[in-house]
Amino acid sequence: DLPKAEADRYLRGKTLDAINCKADVRRLPRQFGGLPLEGRLKLRRERANDAAAFDIDGRIGNNRVQTSGQARPEAVNGTATLKAGSLAELNPLLALFDQQPIAGQGEGEASYQLVRGAKAGQGWQVGGSGKLSLASAKALGTRIASVKARWELPLPGADGDGPVALNLDISQLRDPLAQLTSAKVDLKGRRSAHDVKAQVVGKIPRESQDLALNA
Repeated sequence: DLPKAEADRYLRGKTLDAINCKADVRRLPRQFGGLPLEGRLKLRRERANDAAAFDIDGRIGNNRVQTSGQARPEAVNGTATLKAGSLAELNPLLALFDQQPIAGQGEGEASYQLVRGAKAGQGWQVGGSGKLSLASAKALGTRIASVKARWELPLPGADGDGPVALNLDISQLRDPLAQLTSAKVDLKGRRSAHDVKAQVVGKIPRESQDLALNA
């Protein structure tokens, strides 16, 4: 069945900068592609000088994604959370787009900032921080028992530079090209120059003799 929705909304103003709006759209719980589906979108801007506040919440089966924050023509900032109790529940939906099946569980949270560059042709600057974990993950022929990631990427300064940090920890990766007991990556420094440390334990299967990795 196609999902049904109910809405409460108004829109006033003739130009984008002058628009005042309120929208509360809720997609009623239904079945879509064989999955329980529910979602909600809230958007509010009381005065022309205010940022537009947004809140988006979507659920498919036991999987939920939510993001909220504020948006202006020159900047967007917000937070996002992911709770995936069963990624395999998404497979009927992925099949509609000819995508390979997946499996596993995961959760994550992040903050993000986007700021339009002050210089002509500079585009958008991106920053943020967060963490993500996956368990019993399977996709494209690769199996991973556990993945944990953390990152810090503040908005760059006026010179386009800024600190950056990334930590990645992988346990029990099984792939036709590699079998890793563990893999760890640490990146620290600045956008312009940073150090990367990696530690890998496992092997690469070969017809003659497996290549052991311990570095």
